[in-house]
Amino acid sequence: MRHGWNFNVLPTTIQNCGKKSTITKDDTVMVGPKVEDLALLFSKLLKSAMLRMYEIVKTLLTLKARMLRLRKGKKI
Repeated sequence: MRHGWNFNVLPTTIQNCGKKSTITKDDTVMVGPKVEDLALLFSKLLKSAMLRMYEIVKTLLTLKARMLRLRKGKKI
């Protein structure tokens, strides 16, 4: 089967198949999220990323404060 596939298909061949086809726009189904759904998803993703960044920065600042206290000889 692998040997029977022709990788040298010209764009005109594909166009001609489309012209001769009986498939119409009404026969096709568009699959994919709506733009509004993507905007909501992106908003949630951004909010989640910002929260994670806040947690990371907070942890780094806490570690920095501990290191400074250790350098000064204070107990943590």
